[in-house]
Parts: sequence; C-alpha cells; structure tokens
Amino acid sequence: MNKLIKTLIVIFMAGSLRTLPAQDPLSLPYQAFIGETRLSKELGLTQEQREKIKDIVFDMEKQAENIRSQVRIKEIELRELLLEENPDLKKVENKIREIGNISIELRILKIREFFKVKEILTDEQWDRLKQILEKRPFIKERLKKRFHKD
Repeated sequence: MNKLIKTLIVIFMAGSLRTLPAQDPLSLPYQAFIGETRLSKELGLTQEQREKIKDIVFDMEKQAENIRSQVRIKEIELRELLLEENPDLKKVENKIREIGNISIELRILKIREFFKVKEILTDEQWDRLKQILEKRPFIKERLKKRFHKD
C-alpha cells in the first residue's frame, strides 16, 4: 500500500509540475512581425526591424528551451526524491522551490523579449500596434498567452 501511495504521488507531481510546454514555433505571435505579413505591413516594419525581431525571437526560444530542459531535469530529481524509501520532506520542498525559481527565469525571459521588441518599434508603430490589438482581440490573446503562460 505504501508503495502504491508513493507511485500515485509521483504521478500526480509529475503531471502537476509540467507548466512549461514547448511552444510550436509556427504559432508564435511574433511570426506575424517577421515576414511580409499583413501586420508587419500595417505597422510599416522595415526589413531591418523584422530581422532584429526575428533574432530576438529565435534567441529567446533557444534560451527558453534551455530553461525548460532544466525544469524537466529538476522534475526527474523530484520524482527520485519522492520514490526514496523514506522521502525527506525538506528535500522535496527545496526541489519544488528550485523548479519554481527556474520557472520564474522563463517568465522574466519572456518579459525581456517583450521589452526588446518594443524598443525596436517606433512610437508610432507602438501606438498603431495597440490600436490593432484593440480591434483584433485574437492577436491580443496570442500575445497574452505568450507572456502569461509558461
């Protein structure tokens, strides 16, 4: 019975800690800024701006994948701790905190990406983007998901 409970705890923990799914690169909202898209045309993005945004996006995605990998490793370590004969609650709590701290780094990375992209836009382009987001809630929702969901 004790082994069954441990197994159930591990399964529950593994499922509940999966908060950092890999993103489909084709679904990224910034893809709309990179190419000759309707949005990039409406904002009047130059080729140089699109290139800079592309570099930011792909650099961030590489860093984000590294962070997600760190979280997956820590989750494995957590499962190991939980499967010990006599799991140490303090060690388990510390491991969960480690996972949380790494997850925070991903959130910060996403916010930095936002500010970097914003710096590339002119004031007029930024104002125009805000207007577009108000008129097209689906774009606004995609950006919200990018920055509020790990």
